This record gives sequence, C-alpha cells and structure tokens, in this order.
Amino acid sequence: PKALISAIVTCGTENNYECLNEVLKSEKKRLNKAYQALSATYNDANKILQLDNEQRAWLDKRNAECGKLVIETPPNEAPKITACILKALTQRANQLENALSTITPTTNKKPDTTTNATEQWFESTAKPVLIVRDKPDVTGKKLGTVPTGGKIKVLETKVKQDSISGQKGNWVKVEWLEGSGYVFDVFLKPL
Repeated sequence: PKALISAIVTCGTENNYECLNEVLKSEKKRLNKAYQALSATYNDANKILQLDNEQRAWLDKRNAECGKLVIETPPNEAPKITACILKALTQRANQLENALSTITPTTNKKPDTTTNATEQWFESTAKPVLIVRDKPDVTGKKLGTVPTGGKIKVLETKVKQDSISGQKGNWVKVEWLEGSGYVFDVFLKPL
C-alpha cells in the first residue's frame, strides 16, 4: 500500500521506532485475525499444530530475510527492514485469507428464508466466532467454530427457541464437517 510506504519514509527520516512500528500495526492485526479465524475452523489438533508450525516457519523466514525491527535498529536500516516486514506481513495475511476462503463454502443461490426452510446458506455475524454445538443448547459440547463472515449451511430451522444474553432466537441444525451440529440463529444472516 502506497500510503504505508510513504509513512515508512516519513518515519524513517524522523528516526522514530514507534512510528515505524505503528505503520506495521494494521497488517499485523489483519494477519492475526486471519490466522485466528483459520485456526478456529480446524477441529483437528494435528491441523492446528501444522498451522502453528507453518506460522513459526514463516516468522523465522521473515526474520532471516528482513531482520527484526527493534529500538536498537540503526536508523539507516530501520525503514528498509520495516518495508520488508510490511511486504511479508501483507503476503502472509493474503495467504491465510485465501486459505480461509477455500474452507468456507460459498453459493450463488439466494436462500429461501421462510419459516422452516431447509438446506439454506447463511453467513455468520458472530464476533469473533460462531460456536457449533452437539445439541441445541449452550451446555452442548463445542464441536468447533465458524469465523465472522464464514458461510454455513442450515439444514433445519427453529429446532428450539432460546434466549441468550437477552437475545431471543432459535437453535438451528447446520451441516458441520462430515456431520451436523447446532448454532444460535441470532448470529446468522441469509446470503
């Protein structure tokens, strides 16, 4: 992003470590959000461990290629290091977001939102994630999560009425991995 590169130049001429670090903040936040969302989609400890290992390997490679931006970084090297880190952060965030988009199914079909409609696609509005449970109740065992903006297929609506944190809604049956589970529909938006 040109604005961020411009900010690096400005910060570098001021020899300001905090300023350079601030430039990286938005991409770090985007990368962390994508990483957490992707990790939340995995219900398998091995996949989570693999993602953690990939992230550590990426960080080691980034540090080897770019160096580290620390207070002691020489002023003449700090802008170059910051630009390299920014590029790496952007590429990794894009990579994680792309991986996440391949996990959440999409459809072009507009759902029928009439009462008790079946097999319709919805989008999660829950922040940070929508919890999928094994039974239609907050005491149900957590099967996994759907990130904000993730797509989910509803198999059966209005399974059980409930009120959670003052919000009235219904538990709905959803397709989850190779089986099914339940989510609270207050956090679903029709596609």
